[in-house]
Amino acid sequence: MMKLKLENLSPNCNVLHFGDRSILFSYETPVAVWLRESMHGLPTGLYRTGKYHSRTTAKHISSWQIVIQPWVTIPQPMIETITNGR
Repeated sequence: MMKLKLENLSPNCNVLHFGDRSILFSYETPVAVWLRESMHGLPTGLYRTGKYHSRTTAKHISSWQIVIQPWVTIPQPMIETITNGR
């Protein structure tokens, strides 16, 4: 069974940790992913959405620099695919 952990970072900003990935949610929208194993052709690393949602969401993403490596921008639908585990 996969263990889920929900971490609240700030108001309207949460991270869901499960399996080999962590997903940053701004409000109810997944906007960034940390992959610790490759998935969907993507190598391990930090990925952020290429879609602009709001200034607050941009701040949520920039505050979640959890490992020392640059962000890679990917399309919002790819973030949602990773979130849904497909």
